[in-house]
Amino acid sequence: MDDLASRISILSLDWGQKKIGVAVLPATINVPIPLGVIIRDDQNNFLNQLRIWLKQYNVQKIIIGLPISLSGEEGAQAVRVRAETGVLRELGLPLEFVDERFSSQSGGVSAKVAGVLEDDAYAAVQLLEKFL
Repeated sequence: MDDLASRISILSLDWGQKKIGVAVLPATINVPIPLGVIIRDDQNNFLNQLRIWLKQYNVQKIIIGLPISLSGEEGAQAVRVRAETGVLRELGLPLEFVDERFSSQSGGVSAKVAGVLEDDAYAAVQLLEKFL
């Protein structure tokens, strides 16, 4: 684990067209925690919920899953995610994109094993684990 990740709290977002999975890596425990899923029906509600979690966990960085193709190239979905996540810049925190290949699939397996329905939140946990 690099020194940066061991000192700061990081929020991860598994960005989807209809919903966004959210997880946090608190600086105090260094174990990713799924926070939940935000339905993307109201941008103000989405940003307000993010602000609550950012303050609650003293988040200093946000990572966002970027859908890279199996060949390693950024396609139309990656361009869409980069464009849609531009709204996060108003939060004033550093943003970093992380290759999310396979995060939703493996997150779904973790969620089913844990008996939890919010697969996207577990995909966000997978992003944090990949980031570390």
